[in-house]
Amino acid sequence: MSFERVFEVLDLPMDIKEPEEPQPLDKVEGHLAFEQVSFKYPDDTEGLLSEVYRPSSSEQVVEGMLTETGLTMNLVIPEGKSQAREMALEEISFEIRPRQLVALVGPSGSGKTTLTYLVPRLYDPTSGVIKLEGKDLRTLSLKELSEAVGMVT
Repeated sequence: MSFERVFEVLDLPMDIKEPEEPQPLDKVEGHLAFEQVSFKYPDDTEGLLSEVYRPSSSEQVVEGMLTETGLTMNLVIPEGKSQAREMALEEISFEIRPRQLVALVGPSGSGKTTLTYLVPRLYDPTSGVIKLEGKDLRTLSLKELSEAVGMVT
């Protein structure tokens, strides 16, 4: 099953397009700016991975009974439960200057991971602009951007 999932991921079409005439990214010092950035995950499921069942702790109802052979558990998940909201990020603006240390802090689901996925262009913003060294990320070559941005998850 896991090998099927790996090949499913490898076969996904690329959503992020290389610019026709990329701007050169000269010296990278680490100046990053989010300007009125909003992001919504795609609604359609075409071209996406097949769904994997992962119950969240808030959705689980565990029923059990003690038998001669031990405890038997049945997991009951209510249908239609979701914590998703329409927009993952709404009009986020901030600036990070070179050599500045920044921490993203917030509760689960507040958009921290989404913010970090936008910087290397794993996704593009639904609206707004993200700039590296004053240049819109969408105008940079994906190769140059991947060489300039390091990410540890």
